[in-house]
Amino acid sequence: MATTTTTATTTTNVFSGEVNSVRTVLNLLKSIQMIKNIATCNIYDEGITFTVIETHRVKAIAYLRRHMFEIYGKQEGQDIPTFGINLNTLIDSLSLFGPASSPAADTCKIRYPSTGTHLEIIRDDRENDASTQCRLVTLDPDRENLELDLNDEPNLSQRAIMKVYMELCFLKYIYIYINIKIERECGVCLLL
Repeated sequence: MATTTTTATTTTNVFSGEVNSVRTVLNLLKSIQMIKNIATCNIYDEGITFTVIETHRVKAIAYLRRHMFEIYGKQEGQDIPTFGINLNTLIDSLSLFGPASSPAADTCKIRYPSTGTHLEIIRDDRENDASTQCRLVTLDPDRENLELDLNDEPNLSQRAIMKVYMELCFLKYIYIYINIKIERECGVCLLL
């Protein structure tokens, strides 16, 4: 299937897109959900980001690049303000029909009609001729998730910042190990 993307202005939505693979989107969202349930959503010309930050030390971003969409339409010249979204609800909405048996049936539409409105998820089960539409409440963005400011502590901006990519199961083991070490040394337990 050929992927086509467009930035054509939609008549009623500030953003409208159709995802090629719901399974990929679900995996990305589930990987950041373990850190925090409320994510900050940004819609750009290049794609959509879902960001979670925990205690100003852990930042995870699920980046749905434009090429992951069969159709990608954002009103040109309009900045869409950041909003918060409940990841559990979003993941449940995307999982309604379960995994599709064929890639052609594994699609969904995402719409954001205008600033301050609901995020709409439309899933079509082409194999069983069924359809559902979920309207997810958008939240005010969590101030903690807006930006991880590197100047909030002395000398923090001089430390090395690294991006680490790993499988989710390894990240869980690291988090558990760090939690045990901190609990032994400081008597504090990190929440997950």
